[in-house]
Amino acid sequence: MQNKTEEKKSSGSTVLADDGFYFGIGAFETIAVEEGIPQLLAWHLERLRDSLAFFGIDQSVEEQEVLAYLNACPQSEEKQHGALKITVTAQNKLFGLRKNTYSEEQYQKGFRLGFSEIRRNETSPLTYHKTLGIADNIMEKRNAKKSGLDEKIFLNQKGQISEGCTTNIFFIQDDKLVTPPVSSGMLPGVMRRYVIKEAGRRGVLLEEKELYPEDISKFNGCFVTNSLLGMMPAASFGERKFDTAKVLHFIEQIL
Repeated sequence: MQNKTEEKKSSGSTVLADDGFYFGIGAFETIAVEEGIPQLLAWHLERLRDSLAFFGIDQSVEEQEVLAYLNACPQSEEKQHGALKITVTAQNKLFGLRKNTYSEEQYQKGFRLGFSEIRRNETSPLTYHKTLGIADNIMEKRNAKKSGLDEKIFLNQKGQISEGCTTNIFFIQDDKLVTPPVSSGMLPGVMRRYVIKEAGRRGVLLEEKELYPEDISKFNGCFVTNSLLGMMPAASFGERKFDTAKVLHFIEQIL
């Protein structure tokens, strides 16, 4: 159901009001850019292709297309340390570049985490794709800020820990990493994939395990991940406090 006669202006581009506009049927990727270079680009485009195939959207984004866009962007703070967003629907393909606003101070202080009252639906295939219908995530991220938190973590329908509004989550148990499996209901994050790969390459033990809120007390560290913030230590999760310096030291083993 597409209406090609209706248009919307966005960042100087003509956007066709298709199923992406009306129903959120589309996918996007947010990619860290450092000194003009998109980080982990191949993995981002692989995930985007999978999501477009899932939706039956006959569009593609190629690596050279992304590099050409970035090369055409003027030198700026956004290009040196930025966030590239690629949005694709049936009739649209949009690129945008903005500043990456995560600061060194945040890494030293660590994130304050808490649980969301909204449950993630692990039975929905949409949960596992980076779709345009993420109002739950955005609203909960805003609510987190209002309540003095940096990130809220969702439980799934079974009461298991799944993911954050914009992050995946890892716990530290002595010398081992523990993280929920994708089947607990989450977007399989690109940075999550990187952490798992690097942990294996560097000999860091890692277990994917179904986790419940009561398990948090067993862990002596925690961090959250996404493509823009990388690996962010958690200073607290509810009443549980963590030593961010020790978490940062553990993270250095993976970087």
